[in-house]
Amino acid sequence: SLSALGNVISALADGTKSHVPYRDSKLTRILQESLGGNARTTIIICCSPASYNESETKS
Repeated sequence: SLSALGNVISALADGTKSHVPYRDSKLTRILQESLGGNARTTIIICCSPASYNESETKS
């Protein structure tokens, strides 16, 4: 799930946590090699300052 992926990314970004919860979902298990070790992760977002796009920006 995406929340499990968020937990893994947060644990990796923190750097001080000794446990990274890769086993919390199938998605994070599949991505374990890509996210851990010497890998660099990039997140690309698309957001709009227009108020009529607020719901799409937050989703």
